[in-house]
Amino acid sequence: MLRAFPEQLVASRPPSQLAAELLVGFDPLARLLGALEGRFGHLAAFCADAHGLPAVGVRWRPEAFAPAPLRVGVAHATLVSAGGGGGLVVPHTAQVVAEMQQMGAGLVEAVVLCG
Repeated sequence: MLRAFPEQLVASRPPSQLAAELLVGFDPLARLLGALEGRFGHLAAFCADAHGLPAVGVRWRPEAFAPAPLRVGVAHATLVSAGGGGGLVVPHTAQVVAEMQQMGAGLVEAVVLCG
């Protein structure tokens, strides 16, 4: 077992300073973007400006809203297509947005839908 942080070092610094040093390289925004892309990359593109506005941009992919066969991994976030024939589904955007917000719990303060 290796001791990465000797007790003397931990005892000599306040918790706020230690947290900053222990989280070197941890980028929660980048992790959230990666998770969103992995889960919803087939529906939308994601971007963020880490040095500008504290926001995550979501741009829906128009082709994702064409009726398509049901996929098991995303079945919970789909609706039966208006045509209803052939078991085709479209994304249930309200469910998808709710799941995106849940994935960002602790980082996402609000969801603002723009037209």
